[in-house]
Amino acid sequence: MTAYRFRVKLEWDPTSLWRDIVVGEDRTLAEFQTVLNESMGLNQAHLWFFGADRDYWQSTVKYQRPEEYENLPER
Repeated sequence: MTAYRFRVKLEWDPTSLWRDIVVGEDRTLAEFQTVLNESMGLNQAHLWFFGADRDYWQSTVKYQRPEEYENLPER
């Protein structure tokens, strides 16, 4: 099985410690985010999304916390 290692550090706190997180290829992004939150001391209500581009805020492909789009009004 393939596993991926990510080095995670809080961007807003340059003095914070980093964490190495290893995730198997069979895990979902939601499961990955759960591990991220736990390792960084955040609760599971913390908002999150992953983008496919280097400028992730403007990414055309986004994976985000389900509650962020499940309750959106119909267009």
